[in-house]
Amino acid sequence: MTATMPCTEAVTCHFEGEGTVSGVKVHIEADASAIHAEVTVLAEADAFPNLPDDSWYDPVLQDAQGNELRARQCGATDPRTLKSSFDWTGILPDQLSLTIRLSSESNPPTVLAGPIPLTMTDRPD
Repeated sequence: MTATMPCTEAVTCHFEGEGTVSGVKVHIEADASAIHAEVTVLAEADAFPNLPDDSWYDPVLQDAQGNELRARQCGATDPRTLKSSFDWTGILPDQLSLTIRLSSESNPPTVLAGPIPLTMTDRPD
């Protein structure tokens, strides 16, 4: 018996959106395939300060069908840039939205932004 895996990285769609994180304007770019998504949030000012050891940025990416995924990896590369990667559902998304939360070991998550809709700007044929 053989199995066929239809999900590939061959088709990647580009998404963009704008919103605010803790009052700071941000531009979001995402590249998503059926099995993986990479998201970069670029802020106009310092929106992602260093956090205590027991706290972390907790982005949640959602597609139009309501599939909600948390980041596999996430981190602020500097106070104005947050990068995250997600494992995806096996279906190429046509719409996305991003919610950014602040989570910690001692408190419930706090929503910093979102959901921010992301619009597809490029889809290869």
